[in-house]
Amino acid sequence: MDQPTDIAALSEDEDEGFHRSPISPEPSKFVQFVMRYSGGLIKNEAQAQYVLLAFAIIVFLLSFILLINSVGESHAAKIVAPRGMQVYNPGNAPPRLVPAP
Repeated sequence: MDQPTDIAALSEDEDEGFHRSPISPEPSKFVQFVMRYSGGLIKNEAQAQYVLLAFAIIVFLLSFILLINSVGESHAAKIVAPRGMQVYNPGNAPPRLVPAP
């Protein structure tokens, strides 16, 4: 295996397929939004990133809790008739209220 040991010895042909995008010195739009509308509570980029991470975790947990709670429930509607009426449930039609016999 004849590999170059010096970085300068690498040819340009070997490195053509690998391009790195430059890192932007300004914060992302989400971070800027959090910093702008925090009312002065968030003073730097790191704090804004922690706030966004906490928000994402809270949204994920809330979604998970709502999903778990909705799986166990029965979604069949319970129809309660008012006094003096009864629910008539024909085969292929929606239920109806009819006077009680």
